[in-house]
Amino acid sequence: MKIATVLVLLLALSLPLATHASAEPPSGAIFAVENAPVLIALQFSVVGQAFAVTILTFGGGGNGRWFIAAGTINGLSGTAQIFSPQGFGFTPIQGGQFQYQLNQADPTRGTFTTTGLSGFINPTSGNIFRVLP
Repeated sequence: MKIATVLVLLLALSLPLATHASAEPPSGAIFAVENAPVLIALQFSVVGQAFAVTILTFGGGGNGRWFIAAGTINGLSGTAQIFSPQGFGFTPIQGGQFQYQLNQADPTRGTFTTTGLSGFINPTSGNIFRVLP
């Protein structure tokens, strides 16, 4: 039930989509990490050359965590600083960085790498594929 609720929430967040095709992830796009033992979802928000990505993971027994990363896009790739939610704000994770690279031939697939999250997500790097839209 919890996973279904989260998937519905992620779907609702993906509705304000970009109306034009582009090389970067469309705003609202949700990617999933391949071969992760539990779901790791990446939800992108894109404005111009800036982006934010919500990193949502589920631990054993439903103990989930989420983080946000904000940075810049350079065509099919992007680099961002990772932040952890703290109260009503966010704190930068020391050494925390998120990077992604979409495939030139098929931008619905790509790779990602994180630093600073090894105690929270598994794997911390790998292949991603677009789930929505």
